[in-house]
Amino acid sequence: MDMSPVLKQAAEAYLKEGPRLLMADMMELAELYRHVSGHQNLRVRLEKITTDSCRKFHVDCVDLRLLRTYVGPGVQWTGDEGRTVQEAPTGAVVFLKGKHFPGWDDAEKILHRSPPLSKRPVAERVRLLLTIDEANACADAPFDMVA
Repeated sequence: MDMSPVLKQAAEAYLKEGPRLLMADMMELAELYRHVSGHQNLRVRLEKITTDSCRKFHVDCVDLRLLRTYVGPGVQWTGDEGRTVQEAPTGAVVFLKGKHFPGWDDAEKILHRSPPLSKRPVAERVRLLLTIDEANACADAPFDMVA
């Protein structure tokens, strides 16, 4: 495929800026998380996922979690023990309350999981996932597995 010089220049400029733009977005989301949660010290993870990493619906042992899928399918969630499954669009910012959220009520829980990748075409079996929690989140805490 022969790209026009203008299109090629634009594509190269975008690719060079990609890491900087990703970092800027992550920093903005960290500030958003700080504002919403009140936490100042954060744990920020950016993961490339190529397996069915977290396939059971669960609630995390955190107070609040921010997720954004940059590449691949977004997080799946359900409010009815897995009978109806919703999927966040790629790029959506998702806040999930965990068991340690103030005033937590099991009756109002939203369960979530990573979307199964093994059933997708090989080219679609990858996700780039940002997770932001409070700094001491998940210190050897078990999940509340449901399905």
